Amino acid sequence: MLDTQYINLSRLDLERIITTAVEIGVNRFAVENGLKKEYMSQGVAYKKYGRHTIDRWTREGKITPVKQVRAVKFKAVELDKLSRVNELHTKFIGD
Repeated sequence: MLDTQYINLSRLDLERIITTAVEIGVNRFAVENGLKKEYMSQGVAYKKYGRHTIDRWTREGKITPVKQVRAVKFKAVELDKLSRVNELHTKFIGD
């Protein structure tokens, strides 16, 4: 059986969700076309999103670190997408 949950959204909230989706797409396009870097160092990721968050996403399998000889990196687009989706989920679902 399909479990359905209804969420009432204001026009402003709907605009925010659509804008976030478009921004995620624009970031992906920019990376795919060489306008933005594909990877972010672990240090930069920790500063931008918080060490606890990055470590939790890694444990949960939501992101996979890319290990190089002396560095650990993450796909920047995936970090951005997870951050934005978590923000929206917290706002509208509250978990």
